Amino acid sequence: MSEFSHRYPQIKIDLQEGTTTQLTDKLVAEELDLLIDNSELDDKNYEKYYYSTERIILAVPKSFPINEELTQYQLTAEDIRAGRHSQAEFPVLPLPLLKSTPFIFVKEENSIYKRSMKMCSRQNYSPNIIMKPDQVVSAFNMAGRGVGATFIPDGLIVNLPYEVPLCFYKMNEELAVRYVYLYKKRNKYLTKAMEEFIRVAVGDEAFQKVREQREKENQEKKGSDKKGINNAKRRTCD
Repeated sequence: MSEFSHRYPQIKIDLQEGTTTQLTDKLVAEELDLLIDNSELDDKNYEKYYYSTERIILAVPKSFPINEELTQYQLTAEDIRAGRHSQAEFPVLPLPLLKSTPFIFVKEENSIYKRSMKMCSRQNYSPNIIMKPDQVVSAFNMAGRGVGATFIPDGLIVNLPYEVPLCFYKMNEELAVRYVYLYKKRNKYLTKAMEEFIRVAVGDEAFQKVREQREKENQEKKGSDKKGINNAKRRTCD
């Protein structure tokens, strides 16, 4: 977004946060032009552009004594930025080692909640959940203040311009990896500003590939509709 704002300072971006359900409802109602989300939405209703890959990691306040028992699994913010948590050889933290550590989980409708609970369930671990804020950023800020441990996307750390008093831990790759997409409602008029934003976000090649696929689908649909009309006329004449 910073690159887009730098290129087009005259265009104002109105950024809104919310759950996937809240934001997709706004996208359908055309109250939003574009949506960035890690959910797999129905391609029939949306144009989908691959944006990035993110990994869920665990953030634990540095002040928690449990960190002293987990040094072999520990990562720093610099490690996250260097991508060490994505290396196959780096060990995954067994969640039962956290014992009764207090946890902050986001609300149930958030995909990170669902994935985090699956991670715990697969290891027969029952997290000691003490709070459930609405947003991941809120949970992250609380963790930074020493309230509890929380699951976060690694992008929060990669793009953070300051250090936070947290230790980080790698999670199971199967559930930790999420793909982030940029969505536009199908049949909504694509303004020049929207097009440029998508191009900056995903690249010209990825943008063009989706648009060409969309045009191909439209042509096939027109051909199918025309064939249906001709068949209907033929039956009428007979």
